[in-house]
Amino acid sequence: MAFNIAKCGYLITHSASKAPPAIRPSLQLHNLSIPFVQFYKYLGVTFCSLGIDFVVQENILGDRVERQLGAMRWFSNTWSPRIRLNIMKSILLPTLEYSLPLLFAQAQRSPRSPFWKQPNTTYNNCLKWIAGGNSHGPHVTGHLLGLLPFNDHAQYLHSRFYLHLMAMDYYNPS
Repeated sequence: MAFNIAKCGYLITHSASKAPPAIRPSLQLHNLSIPFVQFYKYLGVTFCSLGIDFVVQENILGDRVERQLGAMRWFSNTWSPRIRLNIMKSILLPTLEYSLPLLFAQAQRSPRSPFWKQPNTTYNNCLKWIAGGNSHGPHVTGHLLGLLPFNDHAQYLHSRFYLHLMAMDYYNPS
C-alpha cells in the first residue's frame, strides 16, 4: 500500500481541537510528518473539528449544480421540457442529492439555520429551467411533472438512508 502524504492530514475533533499547537501530537508515516488541518474533505464531504461542516457542504452542492445548470442553459433553448426533465433527473438531481440526507438531518435539528435555503433555491431553479425559465411557481411545475417539493424529496431520501442503516449487518461498518 502506498500513501500520498500530500493528500493526508489529521483533524482533531471537538474540545481537543482547542489545544495549543505545542500540545498537538506529531503524526508521522514512513518518517514523513502528516500535517494538522482545520478542514478535511473525505468522499466529497467536508469535515471540521465539530464534524461535518454543513454550511460548506451545502454551498459545494448548490454551487456545483448551479454551474451545471448554467452550462445547460447555453445549449437548451431548443430542448423540450421532457428532455430537460430527463437531464435534471439523471445529472442535476443526483449531484444535488449527494449528502442531502445528512444535510436534511441537520436542517431538522436547526430549523432556523440559513444554510438550508441554497439547496432549496437550486432545486427550484432546476424546475424553472425545465419550464423554460418563465415559471414563477416552481412548485406548480414540480407537481405537473410528478416531482416532490424539495423538503419532501429530502425527507424521502433521509428516510431511505436511515432505513438502509437499520437494515445493515451490525458488524458491517460500511
